[in-house]
Amino acid sequence: MPDLRIVPRDTVHPVVVPTPYRAREKLRLGTSMGMQITQNKLIPFNCVGILIDFQKRLLSTIDSTDVKTLIEKAFDLTWILDSFGIPTILTTIGARRFGGPLLPQIQMIFF
Repeated sequence: MPDLRIVPRDTVHPVVVPTPYRAREKLRLGTSMGMQITQNKLIPFNCVGILIDFQKRLLSTIDSTDVKTLIEKAFDLTWILDSFGIPTILTTIGARRFGGPLLPQIQMIFF
């Protein structure tokens, strides 16, 4: 018969998520305070970048900022995501009909 324990409902159990080797090594070598700081930092293993609908025809509908500036900032963000090896999700809408393809600057980095 399995060993069963009754645990109160308000008891919080920490969730242990396996981390890649380098992240584990950083955690192991640091002090307890260093471990807490390392666990709270964004690293490629605990974050993701999402670029939604960066298409030329859709960007022309934005009036809050200059389209050229927006394209430059999107390129910078894309370059940073790729340089740090952060997983990135790219989305488009209606690429064949009305949205057009993903910006060439972003395609140049990821494809």
